[in-house]
Amino acid sequence: MYKLPIHLIRQYLFCPRVVYFLEILSIPKVSPIWVKEGEDYHKSQEKLFKRRTLSRFNLENADFWQNVNLSYSDLNFYGICDALIISDTNIYPIEIKLHGQKPTKAQKMQLIAYGVLAEKIYKKDFNLGFISFEKSAKTVPINVDIKMKQDVQKTVNEIINLIKSEKLPYSNAEDEKCTQCEFLNYCNDRF
Repeated sequence: MYKLPIHLIRQYLFCPRVVYFLEILSIPKVSPIWVKEGEDYHKSQEKLFKRRTLSRFNLENADFWQNVNLSYSDLNFYGICDALIISDTNIYPIEIKLHGQKPTKAQKMQLIAYGVLAEKIYKKDFNLGFISFEKSAKTVPINVDIKMKQDVQKTVNEIINLIKSEKLPYSNAEDEKCTQCEFLNYCNDRF
């Protein structure tokens, strides 16, 4: 069974062609400066994050883990979750972003995918996760229901079908997205 890396959910929701260029054509991605900035920030914050209490998430009496590898045999996606809070009964994934104030659909889907995996692995309930925007010091709780979990699986299946088809997908991306895309020069039909 093909297992999709969760980061491709975010790429797909940005523009399906990004997945096509990465997975079908194997075009190497050149990361923009803000990606490196985020990676560096993640590393510097790891030590600080460990010392913080769980009060930031309104949770106590739980374990806090960072950079958790998640994969489950019955699910066709996998990834590394930025952080997990594990209580006696529940699991709470955390997606850490450097910039932002309001979670995007792609960020929420990525968070939910990690939560679905963690729910299966740890056999605990998952109905709440967090997206933490570090530069603005804002943590946004994301309530999760069964429909949202089903939407993640539906999106994963769409991406896998796109990869299997090996056909260039349609893109409805707008100018704002296209001008910041690493693959702009491959989409000469867009402009």
